[in-house]
Amino acid sequence: MPKILDTSQNSLNKALELLNSDDVIAIPTETVYGLAASAASTKAVEKVFKIKGRPSFNPIISHYATLDEIFKDVIYDERVVKLAEIFWPGPLTIILNKTKNSRISEIVCAGLNTAGVRIPRHPFTLELLRRFAAPVAAPSANPSGRLSPSSAAHVAKLFPDHEAGESTEIGVSQDGTAHKRASSRLRRTNDRSVLRVHEDHEDDGNAETRVCEQYLEWIVDGGNCECGLESTVLDLSNSLPKLLRYGSVSVMELKNILGEIALPEQDESIRSPGMLLKHYAPKCKLRLNYSFNDKPFENEALIAFGSIAEALIQSSSKMTESDLNFSFRKIINISPSADLDEAASKLFASLHELENLGVDSITVMPIPYDSVGKAINDRLLRAAEGSKDLG
Repeated sequence: MPKILDTSQNSLNKALELLNSDDVIAIPTETVYGLAASAASTKAVEKVFKIKGRPSFNPIISHYATLDEIFKDVIYDERVVKLAEIFWPGPLTIILNKTKNSRISEIVCAGLNTAGVRIPRHPFTLELLRRFAAPVAAPSANPSGRLSPSSAAHVAKLFPDHEAGESTEIGVSQDGTAHKRASSRLRRTNDRSVLRVHEDHEDDGNAETRVCEQYLEWIVDGGNCECGLESTVLDLSNSLPKLLRYGSVSVMELKNILGEIALPEQDESIRSPGMLLKHYAPKCKLRLNYSFNDKPFENEALIAFGSIAEALIQSSSKMTESDLNFSFRKIINISPSADLDEAASKLFASLHELENLGVDSITVMPIPYDSVGKAINDRLLRAAEGSKDLG
């Protein structure tokens, strides 16, 4: 499996060396883990696309440590400055028109004239970006279409080794340089010999099937992600702000600063990550809005939200909590107190845990569409759509 680095100074130096060498390293952020590469290097970003099996039409967000660095690459106005004062560093990505001499490679932006930019909040990654002093492309560290990773362990699971071996936590001083790839031919030690990712292009109904041709060799373990969901994406490339992806920064928070905001629409062009219909999927069936009057499927797990006892009473179900525990393979409550922020931070981790358990399906209790609940439901709806391909 990939080598796991800590967040020491030696690890920071190693990460910087990899970025400067046009290599890829998985890094922590407050949202999810990302596959980091120099956004100015087409060669480096091509490696990211190959590792993920990512469709070429899907743009990638560029990450920075300071506004001064961001403003070298995109055209900004006072709206950006206001938002930056409140939400950066933090889980907000802003889509802006690129400058004439923007350092961001066209492959990062999928050929568009716009770029998604943000300043992440994780201390290790912020320091890495400060020292690199150039844009870093970092899409989620998962094969395209699969569950997002909110821990280093999730990343290691999603990108198993190409040679037999165990993952060990090491300091960089124990292994000073990255080993070279002996072969471009993919070999996997998990249940799939070749990783193929199928994603639908929402615009024209076409699909891309891509084969992973590159290996992930390095992961920085920066702990569990604080937010656990990808960033909110806001398009400010035009006069009317438009939300492209729900996230931890809510629509109401943005409206309080900007006023009117257009909301995401069905079947619009891909201008940001997270807009594909099929996304974030586990390797098992996923069904939503579980009712306690429904009979659980065989070898099924439940993701609960809020008080199960109260939900049982409101549903007038004859089932008891004991019945539920007996009927489901496992129950994980992502927030017994019905706290949406807590639920968001635990969503992907819970899906990973149940996937690892080997259940045939996962069902999820209804989650309110308030605040970050919109982001949770967005991820679940896309994950459920993606799981339909499992037959």
